[in-house]
Amino acid sequence: MNTEVTNIPTKNTGDSLTAQEFNTLNENFNKAVQDIIDLFDAQNQSGTGLSLGETSTTAYYGDRGKAAFDHTQNINNPHSVTKAQVGLSNVDNTSDANKPISNATQSALNNKSDTTHDHSSGNGAQVNHANLSNIGTNSHAQIDTHIVSTTAHGATGAVVGTTNIQSLTNKTINDTSNHVDADALHFKIYNNSGSTLTAGTAVYPIQWNIANSAVAVDKAIATSLNTVAFGIIEGTVANGGVGECRSIGTLQGLNTSAWISGVTLYLSQSTAGLLTSTRPTTGILQEVGKVTNQSGTTGVVDIKIGSAVNLSAFEPANANIQTHISNLSNPHGVTKTQVGLGNVDNTSDVNKPVSTAQATALSLKQNISTLGDDIVNALKTKIITSTPVTTSVTGSVTLDLSQSQVFKLTMTGDITFANPINPVANSLYTLEISQDNNGLHVASWGTYFKFPNGDKPDLSYDPNACDMFSVYVKSATELFVTFAQNFR
Repeated sequence: MNTEVTNIPTKNTGDSLTAQEFNTLNENFNKAVQDIIDLFDAQNQSGTGLSLGETSTTAYYGDRGKAAFDHTQNINNPHSVTKAQVGLSNVDNTSDANKPISNATQSALNNKSDTTHDHSSGNGAQVNHANLSNIGTNSHAQIDTHIVSTTAHGATGAVVGTTNIQSLTNKTINDTSNHVDADALHFKIYNNSGSTLTAGTAVYPIQWNIANSAVAVDKAIATSLNTVAFGIIEGTVANGGVGECRSIGTLQGLNTSAWISGVTLYLSQSTAGLLTSTRPTTGILQEVGKVTNQSGTTGVVDIKIGSAVNLSAFEPANANIQTHISNLSNPHGVTKTQVGLGNVDNTSDVNKPVSTAQATALSLKQNISTLGDDIVNALKTKIITSTPVTTSVTGSVTLDLSQSQVFKLTMTGDITFANPINPVANSLYTLEISQDNNGLHVASWGTYFKFPNGDKPDLSYDPNACDMFSVYVKSATELFVTFAQNFR
């Protein structure tokens, strides 16, 4: 806008205007008023024209224009939905067959027997296996539907193009009442509403009032783009009187008791001149300011008259966007790959197959259904084929019970049996003790050896005499001994 009122005739009070002078003056003032209206309503839709910077080749339906339409067609995860946002932050992007051994599975495997275990170094009492059960895998939930972001879809002032007036450089109006302060834009108005206008009333321009060099106004209402607000009345103005309205800046001394601080105000669609905190979803939408202080008498509103938008014209009943926002059925066609789970199979935890890693680990374990028989057979084999420890002894003798279950000892002198090492509870051992060719050798026993009635036997003295001892290990420190003597 670059309107400058020129060719104003110089007249003294009481002088009349010629028809030519009146027409020139009226033409200039009407042009100035129209430019003022265009300044605040440059983006408003009227008739069949286009707004929001669109042209006949770029315009799309919808109050968000081409960007909104293209967004609804985007099936490439436009919101960058992550696995965390769909409740799967802990799920690893691996297929079932390639899943590693989970902690639960490893715990179960730890209680199993390796298939290479042949029980050769012990007996059944040394084998401790739990039942094979509950081989777990890393669990995951099913992918939830699209998480709707109302911020991404919501209409804000930035989306619909709120214009902030920065300056009126090179724009002059022949009236000092229409002026720009450091933080406000005021206009001199003439009340043409037919009733008194009070502070805080929204008004719209009708025409230029020549007699008062002011913009003639009426109460604004959001029922038509032709009646939306261009300013807010600053003080009480009687019908037919002159006052000021503000389009930008802080307006004090208002009744804002119905609103809390921070609430955005809109032009009412039902009551002329009224402001409301209810944001319209259909029809005319015009933001006019924000409450900065709640009070019945000293309320403050930060006035910023925004461009009006006809939601019904741009987007029928706002249906397209509202339907998209409320759609919880993955309207963008987000895939498991797009949320970082491309390799995950859609199976429940209880129906997951055994993974390759699990199968490899399980192949190294013993089948529990045959484990008992394997132990018994191993023990039978060990008992039958156990290789005896055969040696000559004299002095102190310490039996290592892990070496065998049968010991054949030939005394070449007197011996003392120290307490044995590596006893296995509930095990049986056999001792064959023979005299050498000289005979007459004696034996004494450690404290772990227990005899009937506590009577320790005297060995047979004859040369080459043989005595047999059967040893039952009740505990690590208790070995019960029975014996038979002088085999010939």
